Amino acid sequence: MILMDEQAAELEKNLPPVKFFVAGEKIHAARKAQGITQFKLAEMLGIDYTEMSHIEHGRKLPTADNLLNLEEILGVTRRWIILGDDN
Repeated sequence: MILMDEQAAELEKNLPPVKFFVAGEKIHAARKAQGITQFKLAEMLGIDYTEMSHIEHGRKLPTADNLLNLEEILGVTRRWIILGDDN
């Protein structure tokens, strides 16, 4: 999925404050539930394995592009990743 710059900017503008480690834990749990390795998920997102590790360990957040791609790959919503719910 290729995301338009305008879509990514709009998504970033509307993201609520989030604790990095919570988002990382959610991504980790969803990845494990899908049976995908951290290395494979990084490859699918087009990012370095180290960056994926930093995301899962709460050292950084995924980009808006990657949040949208994570929805598709992991079958979860960005709201669940960020807030822990689907409401």
